[in-house]
Amino acid sequence: MIKIDEEQFKKVKAEAKIYYKSIGKVYCPYLQRQVSFNAKGFEHLLGKSWDNARSRVDQYARLRLIPVAKEIIALSNTLQEFEERAMYTRGKEKSGWVKLYKMNNYYVFMALSKNKDARFKVVVKELEGGEAYFYSIYPSWKTIKTEKGFDKIFYSEDLEQC
Repeated sequence: MIKIDEEQFKKVKAEAKIYYKSIGKVYCPYLQRQVSFNAKGFEHLLGKSWDNARSRVDQYARLRLIPVAKEIIALSNTLQEFEERAMYTRGKEKSGWVKLYKMNNYYVFMALSKNKDARFKVVVKELEGGEAYFYSIYPSWKTIKTEKGFDKIFYSEDLEQC
């Protein structure tokens, strides 16, 4: 099991938060509009849902990929996957936090790393009546060296949970 040094993790998290906040919005050629880098996206890098934190290793990897996510969104002219799902979403109203039943759209863009040994997926989410925002980034696959040569390790998960 991979272990992340506590001080290194804190440093990466703090730097990622500052960088993430500095992005604001990025124009996406495919969507032909701005994609926000808001608190919802940053929170999703840290946890699968508001009450379900990701492992430290998963958080660390995703936080380090924020610049890649920005670049992929800014260069994406082709949609790789799309999912539309009606579901309950946590939202805030005057009375406090409530569950709202809304349509959720997920746009998935993919790109290869510069040395082509990994493919990344970036998810942009859009709630009915809201703006498009960065939701997640994760490696789709990574090439690893094995005794028999090279293998690809695939990552597959529900888009709401990725």
